[in-house]
Amino acid sequence: MNNLSPIFVFNSLNTKRGGMTKATIHRANTLINKYENTQFLTILYQKNHENIINNLYKTGELNPKVKVYNLFRDLDPSKDNLVDLRKKANVNKEEEGLIAFNAKSAYRYYKDGFYVMYKKLDGNGQVSFIDYMNEARHRIRREEYNEDGYLVRERYMDLITNTPKLDRYFGKDGNCYLSTWVNPKTEEVSRCNLFSPQPLEFNNVEEMAAYWVKTKVEKIESPILIADNPQNHSLLLNKKLTNYRKIIVMHTNHYDLKEDGNFELSPQYNALFKHKEKYQNVVFLTEEQLQDFTNEFGEHMGYRVIPHGIDKPVTERDKDNVNPHLAVTLARYHKEKGLEEGIRAFRKVVNALPDATYEVYGIGEHEQYFQDLIKELKLENNVHLKGFTDNKIEVFQKAACSVMTSKSEGFGLTILESLAAGTPVVSYNIKYGPKDMIVDGKNGYLVENQDELAEKIITIMTEDRKRKKLSKNTTSIFKEFGHDQFLDKWIELLEE
Repeated sequence: MNNLSPIFVFNSLNTKRGGMTKATIHRANTLINKYENTQFLTILYQKNHENIINNLYKTGELNPKVKVYNLFRDLDPSKDNLVDLRKKANVNKEEEGLIAFNAKSAYRYYKDGFYVMYKKLDGNGQVSFIDYMNEARHRIRREEYNEDGYLVRERYMDLITNTPKLDRYFGKDGNCYLSTWVNPKTEEVSRCNLFSPQPLEFNNVEEMAAYWVKTKVEKIESPILIADNPQNHSLLLNKKLTNYRKIIVMHTNHYDLKEDGNFELSPQYNALFKHKEKYQNVVFLTEEQLQDFTNEFGEHMGYRVIPHGIDKPVTERDKDNVNPHLAVTLARYHKEKGLEEGIRAFRKVVNALPDATYEVYGIGEHEQYFQDLIKELKLENNVHLKGFTDNKIEVFQKAACSVMTSKSEGFGLTILESLAAGTPVVSYNIKYGPKDMIVDGKNGYLVENQDELAEKIITIMTEDRKRKKLSKNTTSIFKEFGHDQFLDKWIELLEE
């Protein structure tokens, strides 16, 4: 094994993941076979962090050899205690001295006519949180419990905004080891007070995270810090981490699409725009984005292009089980993903093929917006929002084609996943990614507008020989984006 240690500084891992998280996990799973000390250092607070990571290990989505540490859990000086002494939640309806009323997966409690407490249960019947109210029915405090029923965080509320202003974090010994001040208007954390094993004070979470990352990596041989999420870029610039090699990976377009159709530099990459010389390497997913970035900011010796890699599915596409009138999309339910374009285009598809079906898998804040659009277009029998799926290969392999309608991407990982599954793709020809993977008319189609989108979907659904030929040609994707090519490029970068 090589003595280099790739360290992914990342916001959080979860069981329901977007493209950036999926791609980063895939890279860690790939590199762990070459570098035995590949790790994740995650920054965001997750009350069920341990259960999330254990589930990723159990399902095989994350190689168990890839160690994951979380800032808020790892700072607990009693984290390795065998006995958990934190407060245990009472899952029962009855609370001494209180009168309980049923609510949806919850209970409301009264005393002497005052509403004093609200207890919320999760899907497994465990207590998720308990809110406490004053006589004026203002929420003054919330207790948060993990999936094992132990108190992990206590939040004290601002009476005006009804949002947190102080958080207290509890270790396995039952003591508060950390408190943070929260701006009740912006919910941003300012002061962080770490009480044990020695008192330390930080101006914000990023400063505390930099301290913690340094304590972790200074014990590691030849660490290389890798930041995939732009929210973590500025963290790597902290002076505590000056002496470590840093790699930035560009997962998204560095331009934002405005409502007027024009593009402007995305502020989420401000740390990179202003300090690109302080990162040893910047990895782009496409040559086109590298060229655009170079034209904007000048050349850099550390710029590299390494596209996402993909493994061959365990099961091959069975042409006899393909629904020729089914199209699918995997994307967040967010307007920036262009799902409205796909849904409106499918109105035209259904006009030609009344039994055509469009299934959209994902989660997101604009789900109701798309449900209303489906109803407005009278597509309730044809277009279905299916929610999150863990079985993306199965979803792709049963469909005649997949559809990608984003107006802006850093790569378009779902295109690669669809082609790897043997399913041709109809995609808008956008920056960046589709033209790198789709050869128009060979393994899918690149289109410019809604009418072309509908036309090509109809072509795939109605022309059996064409659909089967497109599907057969998808296997060429492994020549450029296969596992071995991906690993070789990353080894070359890490060891240069």
